[in-house]
This record gives sequence, structure tokens and C-alpha cells, in this order.
Amino acid sequence: ARTVLDPQEVPVGVVTALIGVPAFVLVLYRTRSTS
Repeated sequence: ARTVLDPQEVPVGVVTALIGVPAFVLVLYRTRSTS
């Protein structure tokens, strides 16, 4: 990243967080309910 906040990199991180957090919670929920 050339600048501290790259307009093209910030949305990627936001989208990754929006997709990754629910997926991570879903995995934790499945592993807890299964075992």
C-alpha cells in the first residue's frame, strides 16, 4: 500500500470482514453444537 488508506484496499478488507466474521461464527457454532 502506497498510502495509509488506499481506497481500493479498504473495501476489500471490509468485505473480507463482513464475509469472514459470520463464516467464522458459523464454524464455531457448528463445532460446538456437534461435539
